[in-house]
Amino acid sequence: MPDTPTMVMMYGRGGHLATTEYSVVLARGADDVWRGTAVGRSQIWVKDAPYSPLKRIEWVLDTAKARQLEDALAHRCPFDRSAKKVDLSTPPPRGVIYQRIDVVLPGRKTVTYYASEGDGVIASIIQPPE
Repeated sequence: MPDTPTMVMMYGRGGHLATTEYSVVLARGADDVWRGTAVGRSQIWVKDAPYSPLKRIEWVLDTAKARQLEDALAHRCPFDRSAKKVDLSTPPPRGVIYQRIDVVLPGRKTVTYYASEGDGVIASIIQPPE
């Protein structure tokens, strides 16, 4: 984990013909640059099939997306939606991906919410580039 006071982390799980699990961490450094890392694994829906690792990705968020993220965080973070929980220990229904978002800001309580609640703005901004 990065050692920075400002981070957005996302954990996702689900899929259609395979269960994909992934973690994305976007951390804003002292230079105000957002750097991301994503890792994950996938398992086809066959009993006892092995997991296959996904390629680790590292990137720097471009200026326009960084501004979008800052704006989204300014509007999202006053609201703590941690009371609503999604069971990430079992796969969601076929075709659905649950995404848990954790927002860590200096001097504030960590905010946790689920993009499946209908707010996928931050989730879409922090996706790794293709």
